[in-house]
Amino acid sequence: MIGGSKTEDNAGRDLLLGRLPDVELHLDGRSFLDGTGMSDRGSMDWWASAVIREFDPEDYGEDEQSNWRSLPDAFLAAEERPDSIEYTIFRMNGLKLDLEDVVDTFDALDARTAEYAEFIPLFADTRTYGFVDVDPGIEDTLELPCSEIVIVDFAELAPGWRGLGGAGRLLAGRLLRWLCSAQSCVALKPFPVELSQAEKDDPAIFDPALERVRHVWRSLGFKPFTDDLFFMESRNMPHRRAVQNLERRLGLRQ
Repeated sequence: MIGGSKTEDNAGRDLLLGRLPDVELHLDGRSFLDGTGMSDRGSMDWWASAVIREFDPEDYGEDEQSNWRSLPDAFLAAEERPDSIEYTIFRMNGLKLDLEDVVDTFDALDARTAEYAEFIPLFADTRTYGFVDVDPGIEDTLELPCSEIVIVDFAELAPGWRGLGGAGRLLAGRLLRWLCSAQSCVALKPFPVELSQAEKDDPAIFDPALERVRHVWRSLGFKPFTDDLFFMESRNMPHRRAVQNLERRLGLRQ
């Protein structure tokens, strides 16, 4: 999910990190007032991104800080706005399940994709006080009852920002904080999305890449639930400390 090539040039590294304070965090979601399956009233598809906004140089002038855009793989996408251009450097998407309001977790997941169906083992086929129960293996580790599950289906960092001391992890952690409540739990399946199909089929390439991605998410406080699925409480102390340490390392916190 987050990993891959690195920005080695010191000047390029400084140029990118110098723009971190300008990063905007964007969130969007879609749910249905009522329904089942993909339109289950207790489910919401969500999208999140980190962007740097550059204003029209004809109106605001060009400065040295804008040179980051010319670095290799410095952004994933660029979208024109009336007075600016938004450069996306990180994006992720997934699904949120309200464990009180969801009609059927199995159908809500299975109706979407086979990848979402892989998260079905997180849930028990019972309810307690109206809330869908999570698997007992998870329940026994929780400090607080879990009222919603936030699933991260996909996460991608622009390759130019990789290897900068945790920029991708910081962006993921900060976005998750806005996505989650105090009683949210987060689940994901670590996977090296940057690999080509040929690389995925080669164990000598795929296995080390998968372990690197797993290490990234472990460093943010996630723990394995199965061989493939990772899980954490959104406000657990290891996660909070990890994000705060990244902010200090990258100069955003004293």
